[in-house]
Amino acid sequence: MRVITALLAATFCSAEVLAVDVPVPEFSISADKLFARDVTYLDVPGAPRLPYTKVTIALPPAAICESVEFSGEWREFGDCTIRPAEPLLPLMQDTKILSKSMAMYNDVRDSIYSSNELHPQVFGRLIATGSLRKYSLVDVACYHFAYKPRLNLLYYAPMITVTIHYRVPRPESERAQFWAKMADDITADKVAAQMIYNWDDARAWYATDTPH
Repeated sequence: MRVITALLAATFCSAEVLAVDVPVPEFSISADKLFARDVTYLDVPGAPRLPYTKVTIALPPAAICESVEFSGEWREFGDCTIRPAEPLLPLMQDTKILSKSMAMYNDVRDSIYSSNELHPQVFGRLIATGSLRKYSLVDVACYHFAYKPRLNLLYYAPMITVTIHYRVPRPESERAQFWAKMADDITADKVAAQMIYNWDDARAWYATDTPH
């Protein structure tokens, strides 16, 4: 344990924190249905099919995400009918698989739709961490909408704050040196500019005077 701790201390600098605010997407209620722009949908069979916002956040070069926290405040919007996501149906007519899928769907639906609890009860989740060429990235799902099924009440969070705890490697570490070799690589810059939510931060962190 002491050896591992020493290696980590030698590799990484002190912990850092990045906070990014993500506002609720434009939405409306029409014919008792919820419509939102530029969203994906929660498709857990039997659970309310609510929209969520997928966001890609950049970290400084070579940074490693350690944890992600989501915070916000629910506000009641009003009556709305949110139907459950459809069950997963097998491609082949296998009655055993179909029966199992429908049973799972009914269990989830009955459990959630018989409750007055908000669903979901969290403001988001971590999807993945990774990189795009030189860019260190974190993908998250922001849950701006929640639902109380028995009351048919929709709630929304005007703003969700995504707080990322990360570490940046020391310049002399192998990881930092590997990233340094890609510092001038602008191959993915156009794609990165379109997909990274905090592009102003990323542009400052990854700027180069000698692009190639």
